[in-house]
Amino acid sequence: MPKQSSERPNYSVDEMMEKLRDGEREKEELASSRLVTRPDGSQVLKVKRRKRRSQQPKHEAEDRRKKRGLLWISMVFGFFVLLGIVVVLLVARFNSSSYQKELSENAGQAVGGKVYFDRMAVTPLRARAREASLKWPESSALRTLKLNDITADLRITSLFGAAWNGPEVFAREGVLRLAAPVGGPSPKRAPAPFRFDQMRCGALTIAFGMGDSPPLVLRGTEATLRPSEDGVAKLLLKRGEALIRGMDPMKMDFGGAVMSGGALELRALRLAVDEIEGVEGELEFRSPEPLRPNEPLILAAEARNFPMSRLVGTGLGQLMDAVVNGKNGTVIVENWDFDSLEARIELAGHTGRLREFRFLDSLQAIFGDTDFGKPHFSKVSGIYSRDGTGVRIEKLEMEHEGQLVVRGAIQHSAGGRLSGKLQLGIRPSRIMAANGRKRYAAFSNPADGYCWITIELSGTPEKPQDNFSAILHSRPAGGAGGGGPLEDIYQPLPR
Repeated sequence: MPKQSSERPNYSVDEMMEKLRDGEREKEELASSRLVTRPDGSQVLKVKRRKRRSQQPKHEAEDRRKKRGLLWISMVFGFFVLLGIVVVLLVARFNSSSYQKELSENAGQAVGGKVYFDRMAVTPLRARAREASLKWPESSALRTLKLNDITADLRITSLFGAAWNGPEVFAREGVLRLAAPVGGPSPKRAPAPFRFDQMRCGALTIAFGMGDSPPLVLRGTEATLRPSEDGVAKLLLKRGEALIRGMDPMKMDFGGAVMSGGALELRALRLAVDEIEGVEGELEFRSPEPLRPNEPLILAAEARNFPMSRLVGTGLGQLMDAVVNGKNGTVIVENWDFDSLEARIELAGHTGRLREFRFLDSLQAIFGDTDFGKPHFSKVSGIYSRDGTGVRIEKLEMEHEGQLVVRGAIQHSAGGRLSGKLQLGIRPSRIMAANGRKRYAAFSNPADGYCWITIELSGTPEKPQDNFSAILHSRPAGGAGGGGPLEDIYQPLPR
């Protein structure tokens, strides 16, 4: 037999505690057990069964929490499934022809006209349309608006609310036409089915008139309309081009207006031209009082470093130019009919020029001085006006280095004819002989430092005419040093 080890087994404290617990558990089982006899006569100890831990109060609370969690998950999942079904049904409704027809009618009632959407498609967060057309009655200053490639960003609440809402509606391009209102007041408007933070058009053309060549067009401007809940809307215009009948195109720098209660307050409309002497020329308009459709449109105007040739238009612009500043300007449009536009502004400037006039060639030939052929005027002033009959410069005064002064008025009619009356002032030393007699009798005696002659203009801007030669021929030269017969003195330069 193997030799038993004399060494006693070593137990850790944990092992000893475990054996003690097992001993106590065996004693408890023996104390709670009882001897029973089976039907076959055998005997066994029946031990009382211990409770399962899963039936203890702590585990029952955890089970209840798990059941509640599963119930909430099921409810949330069911809600989103139901919401998805509702969204699908709503989107299907929004894309139906009947809903889009109803939307067009509601939008038409909101703007006081008729609205048509072409190829509209709606998703939960976006709506698109290939085209939107709006048409107003003749009693409104607004006549037509056509927008292309429209995208509207929607908030999810648009699917469940009475009005669509979102951060922005954007149209790639559009054309808005305005005209003089005819007839009674515009129809009453209903609440709008749209409530967007802003509406923007990337390239909007605004035509003031319904014909093929309206008198005023703002072309390709970026327009942004920002309505507010208090009924006030802000309109911003950036960049673009201004086309005014009879004038060269100008850049549109900026425009800003506020609309409230059916009135429009023009804060600024700034037109610009290329830089002159390093400074960009500007022509700016604003409304002193709010503008209303059934009242005359009255604007204040101001010019800064602006070329006179661009202001007087393509006709007179061929004959005269200067760098001018303008003040106390007004623009009046009766009944919003821009064909009746009347404008007036006081001008003062420098670097003036006259060209192509026949009297300049005559002065150059008489005095043998090329400065008279193409004079540069250091001082320029006058009053510019425009209406349906044409363009005029009145109270014109231009001074050339103490040698030549031009005063009077020039008009270019709507029919293309040139007219006006000018006083030409020449330095007395060129007119008066040493004995005090005038070399050219057609000129007056010295007054205001000059000898004067009055001429009349005619012809067209392309072929201007004047009676300077005729006046000189009708008044013979006199006094010593007259220079002989007038025919020998006056020989116009080749044109």
